[in-house]
Amino acid sequence: MSTQSLSRAERTAVLARLAHELTICARTTYEVGTENVLEPSFSLQTILEMVREFGGEHNRVGEIESALNRAMPQPEA
Repeated sequence: MSTQSLSRAERTAVLARLAHELTICARTTYEVGTENVLEPSFSLQTILEMVREFGGEHNRVGEIESALNRAMPQPEA
């Protein structure tokens, strides 16, 4: 699938539709009414490593690390 010929607006629309479809696919991942994952395929550590690798491949290490730091629970002061 080539995205080279798509306009910026078309690429944005594709990303929005993809995010929507992934959200629908993920609905069966969680126990109803909770945040519990029914059958985790990957550990949290594996997912974090994948995200960091993605950041490295796209020259976004700082941004990824900043996002991960904001997402992680902060120690109580």
